[in-house]
Amino acid sequence: MVVIVRCALLFLTLVIAQKVSGISSGTFDIPKPVYKFEGILGSTSEIIENQNSLAPSFLPYNPTVIEIGSDEGAGTITLAATYPYGRIFAFEPHPRAFAVLQENVKACKNVSPINRAINNATGHAKLYLYRGKNNTDRGLEHLSSLLPIFKSDSNAFDNPSIMVPCVNLDDWCQLNHIDHVDFLRIDAEGLELQILENSQNVLKKAIVIVVKTNFRQLRENGALYPDIKQFLEKNDFEMLAHWYCEDLQGEATFVRKAYYDSIFR
Repeated sequence: MVVIVRCALLFLTLVIAQKVSGISSGTFDIPKPVYKFEGILGSTSEIIENQNSLAPSFLPYNPTVIEIGSDEGAGTITLAATYPYGRIFAFEPHPRAFAVLQENVKACKNVSPINRAINNATGHAKLYLYRGKNNTDRGLEHLSSLLPIFKSDSNAFDNPSIMVPCVNLDDWCQLNHIDHVDFLRIDAEGLELQILENSQNVLKKAIVIVVKTNFRQLRENGALYPDIKQFLEKNDFEMLAHWYCEDLQGEATFVRKAYYDSIFR
């Protein structure tokens, strides 16, 4: 459901920007977002489905799950309940969100919260905080990213940044003796493709990947959905389902090609 909220927030931000810039004139009517679906499982819907629900059909009963961008843990709790015999590693770099995440998953014995950002390399990096216009709305900080927003976005130009620890996913897995990841979930506000490109060892054994998708390049060097899809297809994954808000964001499930072919071909 987080993606639904984000689509709505981004949609309203774009609409407001158009109004302020004078693109529209006269009576101002907010157009209704257009939700679409593509893939082999699912159908067109007025909401963006929670893509986690498709993964269990392809995973073992005790999967190793890595969630990148856990925020305050709403999705993490669902993962913990879905895979009670699995291991869930929940990465969240924002200090405030991580504190809430820790509290929310206290009762989830199969969850390990990790206060790190997944990045191209291990070290420290700027986390660009998104607080909307005038830097006042902390409720939008779940849209923060390691990638800066385009300077042309007047709603975010003055938003601050903080330094956060980060780690390369392959390096972290090797250091912590994680020899495989069954289920990889990525919500990194535009950094999704860079994370995938720098996680080759993880990709070799992953079965299901759920990734946030973007159709507008709101951040510098942010990845767009066609590039993510092309990259994953080249690495032997097939797109199973993709719910999205047209011209904004969505969420897609990819399955390793061998598993996909064994069921659907």
